[in-house]
Amino acid sequence: MRLKNKKAVVQPVVSIQSSEPILTIEQVAERLQLKPSTIYELTRRRNSRPLPVLRAGKFLRFRWSEIEAWLTESTTHGTKVRRSAFRNSPPGS
Repeated sequence: MRLKNKKAVVQPVVSIQSSEPILTIEQVAERLQLKPSTIYELTRRRNSRPLPVLRAGKFLRFRWSEIEAWLTESTTHGTKVRRSAFRNSPPGS
């Protein structure tokens, strides 16, 4: 017996590499102890090494493992983050 109205199940083409949670800009800002506006500035493409980000339309999402790698690479290679990226940060940070 063949059903004419049976719909095929669509399978994703790409599998998710990890079950790591995706973070919002507020969550990243809290973990890094920075303002969300500073995180936005760090993701700007004009930076020499922008913060790794997943862009979904107007929304920004992050993987913590990629941010940790970005931080490690910044400190081991002596890469400096532009000073203007921290202009909205509290003093002493």
